[in-house]
Amino acid sequence: MPPAVGTGDRELLCLYLAAQMARTPRKRTMLRFGRDVTAYANGREVDLALMTEYLTRKHLGRPPQEAEAQGAWDYYHGTRAMNGGNDPTHDEAVAVTFSSVRVCIPQYRARHWRLETCRKPIFLTSDAPLVLWRPETPEDAYRGFGLEGAHEIRFPVSPTAQLVLVPGHGTSAEEVRLSRVNSCNQDLADTCERAVIGHPDRPAALDRVQLSKRGPTLRFNSGPGFQENPDGTVEPMGDIVHMYTTRR
Repeated sequence: MPPAVGTGDRELLCLYLAAQMARTPRKRTMLRFGRDVTAYANGREVDLALMTEYLTRKHLGRPPQEAEAQGAWDYYHGTRAMNGGNDPTHDEAVAVTFSSVRVCIPQYRARHWRLETCRKPIFLTSDAPLVLWRPETPEDAYRGFGLEGAHEIRFPVSPTAQLVLVPGHGTSAEEVRLSRVNSCNQDLADTCERAVIGHPDRPAALDRVQLSKRGPTLRFNSGPGFQENPDGTVEPMGDIVHMYTTRR
């Protein structure tokens, strides 16, 4: 069974899961974006044309929409202006990302913890093993989701088990079908950094998953923003930059 509510083991696992979410290179993409663009520019002026070129050749692998290029350009110059004209260093990006660990712990603590088991050792793990999942929606085309919006927070703990955090309270354990394991394995492969890992005696589990060329990607948009007042009226607040990370 998963550790009971209120125990030290559960609190330790909350900390561990939060650290697993924060530690991957992809979680630092937003903070590293400026450094990557500056390195690509190699002394050239980072104008809208260069930003479009960078998004096309490096970041997205295809030409961006005009609003996306504008949003990325606004973000690049806005963050540099707030940082004295410089890009965040690698150490700063790591420090800022890990500063979210303690803040996120209550999200893990407040859920029901379910241990899913399988008789065969076919659960995969990866270099980014914590997976946030929700059913696909039309909103995936223009926005992401985080801990609060996740229907499930999954973490493989062995070749025969994974921990799944869902809304609710308490703990439970259940044996799941192979179809459930295969579906979860593909979701894990979709969100990995570079590699997935399986039991050496079960290569077929790895053969069933497909790795995408790029994986989840930081996206930008620029457009008019609106603010809802306490009285229910809505007023414009000028153009804003919207950022999100794709699901896969």
